[in-house]
Amino acid sequence: MKKLVLFAHLSLFILTVNTQQTDFPKLTSPYLGQRPPGLTPEIFAPGIVSSGSHDLNITISPDLSKIYFTRSGPDWFSAILVSKNSQHGWSKAEPLKFPGSMQSHYPFITPDGKTMYFNAPGTEGSEEAKVWTATYDKDEFGDWKMLEAPVNAGGQAMFPSVSASGTLCFSSIRQDGQGGFDLYKSMRTAEGYRKPENLGPEINSAAHEFHAYIALDESYIIFDSQRPGGFGRNDLYISYRDLQGGWTKALNMGPTINTESGEHRPYVSPDGEYLFFCSDRPNPQVAINEKPLTYDEFEKRINGPGNGFQDIYWVSAKIIEELRPKEKPTIVK
Repeated sequence: MKKLVLFAHLSLFILTVNTQQTDFPKLTSPYLGQRPPGLTPEIFAPGIVSSGSHDLNITISPDLSKIYFTRSGPDWFSAILVSKNSQHGWSKAEPLKFPGSMQSHYPFITPDGKTMYFNAPGTEGSEEAKVWTATYDKDEFGDWKMLEAPVNAGGQAMFPSVSASGTLCFSSIRQDGQGGFDLYKSMRTAEGYRKPENLGPEINSAAHEFHAYIALDESYIIFDSQRPGGFGRNDLYISYRDLQGGWTKALNMGPTINTESGEHRPYVSPDGEYLFFCSDRPNPQVAINEKPLTYDEFEKRINGPGNGFQDIYWVSAKIIEELRPKEKPTIVK
């Protein structure tokens, strides 16, 4: 009798495992098996990464084997999730194991893959975002640390991004700002981070500037801003390094990227092939002459990607070079 009960329990366990495994599609190729986009933005991994919740940003390990992203509910309770690629294909995303109940968001994996920068509250009960780091060892993150001043001095320090040389970019409200949130960079030295430097009026404005992505070689910065003259709420802007080492006047990335909705949180894949960003642009409304929706179609429409919450989009990074200003040749007389 005991053997019969044990066999029944084992059969139930195998059935449960098999059911859980079949709930997630088998995806083996890079980027969760998604078909690469062209020069028109497309929702990234609908139903997998872009879920119908607020999916806020994405970062990818240098070997393209791990995809991290932030997901939040309507109340903005958030977590960093990770999906891993192995010989068995991509895994279903799971929350990272953070110490205690620390709420985390906006991860960024460094170009060497050894460190994750991210945002989390500075103190228990505080809602101010501070920059933290965690180091990668034995297939997991640990050694959680909040950066000291001058990066985390004063108010919030949001959405960290790091170049190959270790330069840290983030947005913050500080006394030397242009107004509202500005973008700052801080050089890393053997002694720690230097005093953050405001990126200046070519990039910052009297409006808010948020969520900067700095290129690995620091040749450009992409960010979102609420400044007047855009296509919608937040638009994506880009500024390039000029021949003198300064920054070009920030350029709106245009109607191919921006819409009357909000576009936020840019990121370029480690191989330089794709620009990712999030947008709350909705699906086109159902046409009047279209057949009535079934209940399942209705549920998919209101609870799936494109429902007006934020989704992750991706597009060919060729658009970055297409927007780059052409340097005028120096005329020698």
